[in-house]
Amino acid sequence: MHRIVERLIELPAVSIAAIEGWALGGGLELAMACTFRVAAPGAKLGLPEIRLGVIPSYGGTQLTPRLIGSARALELLCLGEPIDAERAERIGLVNWVADHAGGALALALDRAALLAERAMPALIAARQAVRQGQILPLHDALAVEAAASARLAVEASTDAAAAFRRRGAISP
Repeated sequence: MHRIVERLIELPAVSIAAIEGWALGGGLELAMACTFRVAAPGAKLGLPEIRLGVIPSYGGTQLTPRLIGSARALELLCLGEPIDAERAERIGLVNWVADHAGGALALALDRAALLAERAMPALIAARQAVRQGQILPLHDALAVEAAASARLAVEASTDAAAAFRRRGAISP
């Protein structure tokens, strides 16, 4: 399962988990490995493993604090009580709550359509900069951001020039 979680996290494309009903233990851990999470009203999310005398084993002890901070992560991990979708959104465990039960997938698809309109290289760069920034000192993380930004600016200007050339607006 760690390999699956790592593959989801390292996936260049954006991923969105749609949560209807209960997402406990491994199900929530898989959802946390996605870029974004959408939950339906009435959904319950939690890491109840502590009640069985164990801890999450699919990355929950590492993913949860990265998403919601260590204090809230420890609350979820140590109490083992599920929380509702609305609280999950307030603390940053989910990004969006659907308007109605059964609406998580539709909202996830709507967000996916918006993301599909964005430049894929920029989406990939943003995800990589955030991921690397979480483990680097601030100075080094800012350097990662600056390098990605410069690379994207060069690519964008090259793409724009090529588009003008195709239209005959500028000569080669």
